[in-house]
Amino acid sequence: MATFDPKTILAELEALRVKDKERRVFGANDHDYALAPKLSLREVEAVEEQFGVELPRDYRTFLLEIGAGGAGPAYGIFPLVKVGTWGWDGEGSNLTRELKTPFPHTKAWNLSYPEMSEDEDEDAYWERREKWDDEVYWNPKQTTGAICICHEGCAIRDWLVVTGEERGRIWLDDRASDGGLIPREMTFADWYLKWLSVTTQSLL
Repeated sequence: MATFDPKTILAELEALRVKDKERRVFGANDHDYALAPKLSLREVEAVEEQFGVELPRDYRTFLLEIGAGGAGPAYGIFPLVKVGTWGWDGEGSNLTRELKTPFPHTKAWNLSYPEMSEDEDEDAYWERREKWDDEVYWNPKQTTGAICICHEGCAIRDWLVVTGEERGRIWLDDRASDGGLIPREMTFADWYLKWLSVTTQSLL
């Protein structure tokens, strides 16, 4: 598992900010290589108390020593903010629900759409299909124990598992493209540092 060196990461982000003046890297126009202010230990502990979980060590380090969100893969890491209560701010961050319940998947998961029956008209089928989407495919129970942490565009998102067998790992949510939930087989630090390395290489 990769580990963070905060000083190196901050220096690399500053170098990217200078080098990518036209913000050619995907998502850079949104996060601008900037980070949300770091959280204090007391704030991180308050987050953990509110949600009833202990955050993965590398993500905790990121919050404490690098930033509460911002510059990162795709459109960036959803910032962890307090507006009355603690939560994540970003497109789809409201999908984060019950963190104490273990993440239910350990391998790639997907389902096929229900088929139209012979005696079913189109309107009835689509009504049933929409109900299936809400109650099964997009049911919040499919992503319990995980934080929706990044938006990649076109409703494709990344989740950080905090409870269950996959704790500490990143999962790709490709349900918007009918691709289901897919393990990236990377920790948060692996995922972030890979993005940093690939982005740096792309600008050489």
